[in-house]
Amino acid sequence: VNLAADAWSVSWSHTGNYLAGGVKNSAKEVIVYEFANEILTEKDSLNLDNEAMFVRWHPERMFLLVAGYNILNTGDDWAMYELVSDSLVRRGSSNWAANSPGTKMFEWSLRRTGTANYYAFSFEDDLYIGEFNEGTDWNKTVTAASVSSIGTNINGLDWSPSGTSVALACENGTLKIYEFSGSALTL
Repeated sequence: VNLAADAWSVSWSHTGNYLAGGVKNSAKEVIVYEFANEILTEKDSLNLDNEAMFVRWHPERMFLLVAGYNILNTGDDWAMYELVSDSLVRRGSSNWAANSPGTKMFEWSLRRTGTANYYAFSFEDDLYIGEFNEGTDWNKTVTAASVSSIGTNINGLDWSPSGTSVALACENGTLKIYEFSGSALTL
C-alpha cells in the first residue's frame, strides 16, 4: 500500500484483522485497513487538522488512540475512536498538558484494575500513566513522572508483560525502568 506521505506509526488490532497507520501531511492522517487473505482493504480514514504521530489499538477492544499535536484544531493532543461497522467513531479527546508539544509515545498495559486498563504516554521529557475505563472517567491520569525525574527526552516506551514496569528509551542514550505500583512511579 502506498500512503503517498510519511508514515509515522502503525498498529495491529487485537484481533489481527485491522491495521491502522498514522501519516504526516496528508489528506488522510489516519487510515484503517482490514487485513484478510493477505490483502489490505481501506475501511475508514480521518482527515485531522495536524499529523497523527501515533496510533495504537487497545489490547482487548476495538478502540484506536490517535495522538499528535493539536490534532483536532482544538488544542487536543489525542483522541479515542471506536471502530463500529468499519467506521471510526470518536469517543473522546483530551489535551493532557497546556502548551505541550504533543503526545510523542503511547503504549497500553495489559494490567487491569477491574474494567480499566492502564496506559503510559509521553511528551518530550514527561511520562504519564493513565487509566482507561469506558464510562465517565475513561481518561483519568493516575500519576506522572516529570522532567525533574527523567531529565531527557523520551524516544520510546514499553510496558513489561506484567504491567508493573515501564521501560523508557531516552535521548541521552539511557534506558530507564520505572516501577508502577498502581498509584505511583519509582525509578
